[in-house]
Amino acid sequence: MKPLPKGAALAATLALAAIALTALAWAHPGLRLVDFISFSARARRLTEGADLVHPLYPVGYPAALVAVKALVGDALVAGKVISVAAAVGAVGAAARWLGPAAGVWLLGQLALLRWGSTEGTDMAAASLALMSMASASSRRPGLSGALVGAACMMRYTALAAVPVAALLAGRPWRFFGVFALCTAPHWALALATGAPLLPDQTGNLAIAAGEPTALWSWETLGRWPGGFGRALAVSLEDWPTRIAAAGLVVGLVRRDRRAVGLVAFGLAHAALIGLAFANPRLMLPSALCWALGATWLAPRPWLLAAAGLAVGAHSLRADWPLRPDEAQLSAVVDRCATLEGPFLTSSPWFFHRRDGWLEPGGLLRRVPGPPHRLDPPTLARFAREHGVRHVVLDPGRVRATWPALAPLLMGAAVQDTGGLTHVDGVAGWQVWAAPE
Repeated sequence: MKPLPKGAALAATLALAAIALTALAWAHPGLRLVDFISFSARARRLTEGADLVHPLYPVGYPAALVAVKALVGDALVAGKVISVAAAVGAVGAAARWLGPAAGVWLLGQLALLRWGSTEGTDMAAASLALMSMASASSRRPGLSGALVGAACMMRYTALAAVPVAALLAGRPWRFFGVFALCTAPHWALALATGAPLLPDQTGNLAIAAGEPTALWSWETLGRWPGGFGRALAVSLEDWPTRIAAAGLVVGLVRRDRRAVGLVAFGLAHAALIGLAFANPRLMLPSALCWALGATWLAPRPWLLAAAGLAVGAHSLRADWPLRPDEAQLSAVVDRCATLEGPFLTSSPWFFHRRDGWLEPGGLLRRVPGPPHRLDPPTLARFAREHGVRHVVLDPGRVRATWPALAPLLMGAAVQDTGGLTHVDGVAGWQVWAAPE
């Protein structure tokens, strides 16, 4: 059988990627990443000229969210559109850089399918960084600097790609000049407003250490090797990724610049994440680098493409079903769409829409006093004093953290509500109207 011309194979790969990722995003129309609520809230504030510089997240992603939301009308849909487009871009970059078969193989990876159909910054940053590496290997420093600059405007952790891309691309003045221009929306605003240039990792370091700690400290340095090892282990959790990573060794032995770039970027990203803590989402860039090592393992491109289709079918089957918690959250959000806020909730996942933006509810932990002693009368009094209109409770967190509120999970059967009025029970959640 005569192989497809390269242009036709590339077009077919991109079309397959667009169809698969769009279908998976369609199968998961609700919220899959809780952090996206804060991204949406910040994007809305950008439209009001506020929150231009943030201590933890750059301005690029919320700005992109504003632009795409203006086209589609809903922030959550916009987030999924950005991720799908970014994942298709990553597949396209791999196909042009390493061959269409490598693009098909990358498309089949669970990490790409999952985060390429989920709202959030991760796929956008990883895709732009991968595009930058491909451009750097082709000795295009201006384009590489622009792409990695855009990646850093999506997530600060894309900084791991900067030194690798700069070394591969050559002509550092051109690379860093374009990089500086593309990141100017962050550093220029930070300098103009007096905000810190570097992100504040205090919270992430505290999670990793179990207590407040500084980035530049002996404690952080002592934890770094173990954190780096854990980050590598997380990035190699899937068996196709572990097998494919062996191909990078072959590429290194052959002194292939492409393999050198992938290994260097994957290790640099793992080292950066290892300073704090790692999970599969945060390790997406490294996982994509390791997965592309399969390019040097397959004796024939068609074998790599066939393996990608087989792995992709398995990945789709694993990620396609709607989880019960996704369905429950969507149901309660839809039920509360016609209710008036502000809302008070036990779950950080709950949100309500305002003009197409996702707005978080106030969390129960705002209520002063020991959580286990918070009872319905106290909750009703707090809600009335703070102008809360509705209270939304999920059973898992209420029973674990606010056990004295557990009677409210019975719904209308509760006798002493302290003035709260039952509205509805949705998928195990309970919605109450606060006293006026």
